[in-house]
Amino acid sequence: WNELPTKFLLKHLATALEEQRRPSVPAACLAASDPAYLELMHRCWAQDPALRPTFNEIVKDAVFKDQLG
Repeated sequence: WNELPTKFLLKHLATALEEQRRPSVPAACLAASDPAYLELMHRCWAQDPALRPTFNEIVKDAVFKDQLG
């Protein structure tokens, strides 16, 4: 029984990856979030890994400048 949820989740994860799907952002988050955060999130989800920001690029992003100094 303990393995059933794991197998179920892995199957759905594999399907989502094969279909190149990304999570949707709930409407409440879209309305309340800074557009810069949403843009960064979508860049991190780019299908082409070469288009995704590196960790260093993320922490240097304007979104984090005020928080990280």
